[in-house]
Amino acid sequence: MTRTLFRYAAALVCFVAMTSTARAASIQILDGRLTWTHDDALRISLQGDAFTFEGGSHPSAGIFEPWNLCTLPECLPGTTVDLLARFLGNDLPGTATFHGTPYTSVGGLGMEAAQMFVEFTGSLAIPTLFAGGVLTAPFQFEGQFAYPEGPFFELTWLGLLGSGTASLTFRPWGPDFPGALSLTAAVYDFDPAAPVPEPWSMLLIGTSLAGVAALRRRRQPRQPADA
Repeated sequence: MTRTLFRYAAALVCFVAMTSTARAASIQILDGRLTWTHDDALRISLQGDAFTFEGGSHPSAGIFEPWNLCTLPECLPGTTVDLLARFLGNDLPGTATFHGTPYTSVGGLGMEAAQMFVEFTGSLAIPTLFAGGVLTAPFQFEGQFAYPEGPFFELTWLGLLGSGTASLTFRPWGPDFPGALSLTAAVYDFDPAAPVPEPWSMLLIGTSLAGVAALRRRRQPRQPADA
């Protein structure tokens, strides 16, 4: 299955999959950041109570709207930039720890692999007379970390909640597109003092990860039954 087909299948399953797996209590992300630079490297770090995650991706692997909108001459003064950043499953490989237990294959397809879902939301208004520099706006964050437990590697979900400030750096596009702005960097910094979002979408995120788990189990060879 190609990456694209896997992503579409996971998105479809997230709307229909149901699960009775117990979900761990949500924790607040107290520190960390999302960073993107003009060389297309995207990194995400998360730190909360007894939890850490470090991973990276490419903006096109998931959804990163500032990159989609503003790396072409489409960002203009007086418009609004969607801050949406969403990555799921093997689109966000990395490493995590939870209560001292390391998970080194986050985003993998094996039975013992942990999974991540992250979603940053918000919007940033570009002032009418803006000609380049740094603009800031608040963002909200929701996510899930799913880790395998027990002899059958059942996934247990840990909800993640947070918020902070996004800083986007723009420069003039150039003489070919007068007035247009090009995005050169983006940083989403978590702020432990900022209000966290209501976890209204936790069920949707959880079923997304349930879909990933179902798909990766289908890729495993069937074990013969005991005689």
